[in-house]
Order: sequence, then structure tokens, then C-alpha cells
Amino acid sequence: MYDVGQVLYAVLTKKQKIVPVRVCEQIIRKSLDGEDVQYLIAVPGHDGYVNLDSLQADVFTNISEVKEVLKKRVVSLIDEMVDEAVNVARINFGQDDVHTSQSIEMTPKSDENSVSVVLENGTVANVSINNLIK
Repeated sequence: MYDVGQVLYAVLTKKQKIVPVRVCEQIIRKSLDGEDVQYLIAVPGHDGYVNLDSLQADVFTNISEVKEVLKKRVVSLIDEMVDEAVNVARINFGQDDVHTSQSIEMTPKSDENSVSVVLENGTVANVSINNLIK
């Protein structure tokens, strides 16, 4: 449950943006079928309130959670890309002695939709955030 007045962070799936929203109303409906809780939120640049359930977004209570989830998605995407490249090398070139790195460094790029990842061996990968949030 969220508190009225609480600021949440919505990671919009279609626009690939992090949007702060504020809970303005909590609506609790009780019926024979149970209890239903809905939240009306204020969205920057939008007049009136929006039902939180209508957003196509993952919702977090703090920005640190958002950062951790997005980092995990970036690492997962990189792992998938590396695994695919290793598999292609194995199939096409018989390459079996693959060395992978466990240490990576991520740096947000200025366009806010991508991140630059530097692997331990110095390889730089530019990862688009648009492909991470689904």
C-alpha cells in the first residue's frame, strides 16, 4: 500500500522513461468479493489525476530500487549478448576456451536512453535502455 502524498517512481514501458508521480487519493472499495484498492496520482505535465493502474509502468517507492532494477536489466542484456556471441564463435569457429569478465563499469550517457558499459578487459558496450524495459 502507498500513502497519500507519497512520491513514487514509474518506469514507463512504452516511453522508456522514469517519471516521478505523487499519490493524491486512495480509493478503497469493499464488496462481497473482497477489497479493492486504487490510487489516483498526479503526473508532472498532466492536468488532473490518473489511475495508477492505468499506467503501463513498473512502480517503485524509491529511486534506488529503480536504479538497481535497471542495472540488473542492463547486466542481463549484456550477459545474453555475450552468451550469444560465445555460442556463435563455438559453432562457427570451434572456439571453446572463452574467457568472460565478472567486473563491469556502467556510465549513463548524455542522451538518457543508453548506458556505456566498460568490461574488465576494456571492451566498451553501448546499451540502449529502450531494449531493457519490457
